[in-house]
Amino acid sequence: MSSNVESEARDEPMRSRPRIHPGYGVTTDEAGMLTWSWAAQRLAEALLYWAATVNPNGRPHARPVWGVFVEGEIFLENGPSRTRRNLDRNPAVAVHVDRDDDVVIVEGDAEPAFALPREQAEQIARAFGAKYGDKGYRPDPEQYQQTDSGLYRIRPRVAFAWSNFARDSTRWTF
Repeated sequence: MSSNVESEARDEPMRSRPRIHPGYGVTTDEAGMLTWSWAAQRLAEALLYWAATVNPNGRPHARPVWGVFVEGEIFLENGPSRTRRNLDRNPAVAVHVDRDDDVVIVEGDAEPAFALPREQAEQIARAFGAKYGDKGYRPDPEQYQQTDSGLYRIRPRVAFAWSNFARDSTRWTF
């Protein structure tokens, strides 16, 4: 197997080591790399997603947002906010989750997720309700079928993760 092999599952992204200064001790071999299913589980379980967007002046803007990870995509809800205005102008986004020492960072482009098919809207609403229902939030699937629901879909382009930096630092390209 080469150093840029595909992960165990056929439809998983290409896995490699991140390009980090050699002084950090990240190896170039595959031993100890994380699986995409490990990262996907952390994305699915995260209560807060830190979304970093680009302000009109080019400066970064970061804030915590509620979201869900469904079918390999991140869905973030945004009411009228700086994050939403930034995404409408520039779809580039980085989303970060962490739990203890587990870190997952996803980079991609956000797009408004509106007028979703009923089945997908129900799936996303169920995921939000399961995650945030104890906080009193149970969205109506019909809101995701409207033309301006405030829901954004992020399809990962590249992701990074680690649990024991630098031993298991892993990069995925999609």
